[in-house]
Amino acid sequence: MEDQLKKSTLHIFMIRFICIMLAAGICAAVPAAAQIQKVAVVPFTVYAEKDLTFLQKGIVDMLTSRLSRPGEVAVLGREVTEEALKDVQGPLNPATAIEIGQELGADHVLYGSLTVFGESVSVDAKMIDVSGEREPLSFFTQSPSFGEVIPAVDRFAAQINEKAFGRKAAGAAAPAPAAPEPGPAEERPDVYAHPETLIQGGFGEAGERESVAEAGFTMGRAWKSRSFNKFLVSMDLGDVDADGKIETVLATPDQILIYRFENERFLETARIEVPGYRFVVGVDVGDINGNGVEEIFVSALNGQRTGLQSMVYEYANGSYAPIVEKTPWYFRVVRQEDFGKQLYGQRQELGKTQFDAPIYRMAWEGGGYVSRHQVLPGKKANILGFSMGRPTESGEDLAVVYSTVDLLQVLETTGREVWSSSDPFGGSSLYILLPVENPGMMENRRFFPMRIRARDLNGDGTEEVIVAQNQEMANRRLQNRRNYNKTQLYVLSWDGLGLGAVWKTRTLSGHIRDLGIADFDGDGIEELVAVLVIKEGKIMGTDAKCSVIAFDIIEKSAQ
Repeated sequence: MEDQLKKSTLHIFMIRFICIMLAAGICAAVPAAAQIQKVAVVPFTVYAEKDLTFLQKGIVDMLTSRLSRPGEVAVLGREVTEEALKDVQGPLNPATAIEIGQELGADHVLYGSLTVFGESVSVDAKMIDVSGEREPLSFFTQSPSFGEVIPAVDRFAAQINEKAFGRKAAGAAAPAPAAPEPGPAEERPDVYAHPETLIQGGFGEAGERESVAEAGFTMGRAWKSRSFNKFLVSMDLGDVDADGKIETVLATPDQILIYRFENERFLETARIEVPGYRFVVGVDVGDINGNGVEEIFVSALNGQRTGLQSMVYEYANGSYAPIVEKTPWYFRVVRQEDFGKQLYGQRQELGKTQFDAPIYRMAWEGGGYVSRHQVLPGKKANILGFSMGRPTESGEDLAVVYSTVDLLQVLETTGREVWSSSDPFGGSSLYILLPVENPGMMENRRFFPMRIRARDLNGDGTEEVIVAQNQEMANRRLQNRRNYNKTQLYVLSWDGLGLGAVWKTRTLSGHIRDLGIADFDGDGIEELVAVLVIKEGKIMGTDAKCSVIAFDIIEKSAQ
């Protein structure tokens, strides 16, 4: 009933809006003769859990009426454009858009995507100059609810009119002060020109939150970044340039991207190119060498994905430089209540599984990182799915890990199991290649677990465990394949018998790749921050689609 009401309301708004726009177009004076610019508006790709064809078509019609201007801009009919697209497979890219534009005799091709995330709707688009004389223009807008889709599309059309055709809306506000010079990210035109809006109200539903009132904390305001067309494989947060502000460190398979949230904008401040055909599987941040600057620990495989060649970067003299290169350790930095950030490591021996080696607490010594104390024996866990904390009422330091089949476990440092979940959590598509076990096997992949965080969110002395639960399409039954299509974030708390959910998001499309806790936006409130992967871009010719999401953690209180 609620969905029908939303759909009906949206239809009414669309009809009114289109009528107003058509009337405005009819009444507009025709300017002096000039070359008419022809625009092909391609139906936007929709990423949503329900059928939103009506919204997809409505946006094309709204943009058509809003962009058209007699004697200046003509938008080709939807039927003509759809006919030209009938043989095109998958989402458009700039090269394909130019081919379509040439076939249609258009000067510009506008295409993009519509993403429904919880109650919010965001629109990403590109305007391609078919002649190739101008760089593609990128546009972004976001609506916090279905009821505000029409004003959002109106703003979106105004952006296109101004940037592509030099037309400003009547009564437009004076331009904002110039933004700082952007960094080198491919996404920077959207980020700087159209900073992200905040999504109010969060993504959880009352019916899905369990025992929230008893948890002693609440997840408040939610925020989502614009989409990245890169596969984000890991994330951590910390002050990596010693300026007193928290940076968000994002990793792709071959790059480290450093972002900062300032003045309601999520800006790239630096980028590190990972050398030597390595494949990054984890990134961590912490000042382990004690010089006041947090290091960036990069766990990375070699180009063949058969062994480790990890590295560590540190900021000095205005840039990031390696202080350790090609080390055979996986790294994990864990924040512990009494000790602050601690570094843990696990060696990878060629041909061995990632669970074979013990896990050690590590320290800086002699210009490198060395193992000091074993905290978990071998064959118990992979360190990328490892955390240390005090999740039970005993106050004892325990390891929280994933088993080989992604069951969540609480272990003593001897390796004895204290508790295990009945359902899998986490879930990652990142893997290492091991030698094949029989002649008929083409590949022998071993998938890594994903990160676990432990933090006392309500001040009662017992740490909650923060994890994701990614749903795998084949229920993890295929040895060499992992495809995750739905996910939820969970906060788990000890109830005397085991870890139970005290908060979770509604089911989201895609999967959570990594998560962290920090005051990433500098507002004095810590946030639960996560990387959401909608598409990994596995298919040749397709881009990845990822976003950073965050939830305020509020109303902390001692129990």
